[in-house]
Amino acid sequence: MHLQRASGLKQDKLAKIQGEWFQLLFELLSVGFSLKQAVNFSGTLMPKSQGIINLVNDRLAEGYSFAQSVQPLVKVDIYYQLMLAEEHGALVNTLSSISEFYRLCSQQKKKMHGLLEYPLILLAMLTMIGCAMRGWLVPEMQSLQADTMPNWWTAVGYACGGAIVVLLVLFFAQLLCYYRRSRIRQVEYLCHLPIFGRGFCDYYAYYVCGNLSLLVSEGISEQKIVAYLKQYQKKSLLHQLAVAYEETNYDLDTMIHRYRCLPSELGLLVKCGLTNDEQAKRLQILSQMKFKHLVQLTEHWLTVLQPLLLGTIALIVLGLYLSILLPIYHSMQGVVQ
Repeated sequence: MHLQRASGLKQDKLAKIQGEWFQLLFELLSVGFSLKQAVNFSGTLMPKSQGIINLVNDRLAEGYSFAQSVQPLVKVDIYYQLMLAEEHGALVNTLSSISEFYRLCSQQKKKMHGLLEYPLILLAMLTMIGCAMRGWLVPEMQSLQADTMPNWWTAVGYACGGAIVVLLVLFFAQLLCYYRRSRIRQVEYLCHLPIFGRGFCDYYAYYVCGNLSLLVSEGISEQKIVAYLKQYQKKSLLHQLAVAYEETNYDLDTMIHRYRCLPSELGLLVKCGLTNDEQAKRLQILSQMKFKHLVQLTEHWLTVLQPLLLGTIALIVLGLYLSILLPIYHSMQGVVQ
């Protein structure tokens, strides 16, 4: 009950706490702390998160696994990633990987806020200028030159307003459809997005390959892996991928062709005829490569974000100038005639 209330924190704040805490646990476990000792001591080092950590510590004392103890705090895919790692003795590395991902998200958000600060200030100033023009200047000019004001200029204004309304309606309709889809369909929708789809492909490839490497390292057959993953919650991505794989009669090429969240390199690894240990290592390397590419993509997106916003602001400034100069131009034409 208390843990569920703790999970009601804002997602950004909760993700930041998780990233810092998982990183701290990784460091404590790496120097020889047991899991319970690390969780208990982390509460002393992170006093602001003491309440949440104490609740997790209580659940550990009751006999729950670490993944079960933090389940209400994390997303379902992260929960199963932790559960797999804990069951296969790879919790330390997985905590490091998850904390690194959270750190990346936090770092990129800070960069994005810094890049957006100046353009948003300019946009706010332009909005105030536009409102002042709309409330004072435009009515004055219309009263002076009502006969010479071209009808098409008013039509352009209505057309722009209508286009914005239509775009907003389409956006919310797409958002509603997204949340009604199954988890695997949501992932595929994100992977097919223009521009940003490549980043989602890299993230889910990193996630799937990292989890598969843990299962393959145990030397179990693909049928047993599928049966194991089908025991997960139906809304988890790994469960739905396992069901889809079984439906294709264990045809990996069909799966890779059908789902963009599965990297094409995965098929090559399976066909190499490697031992389970070698295949698990290469899956882990592939997972790390996808994560590094994701980092590079986000850096690239951030470099083009500010110029794009400044270009948009330049167009708005141009529109404001035209809204002032064109009526004056047409008014002068009327006087000359």
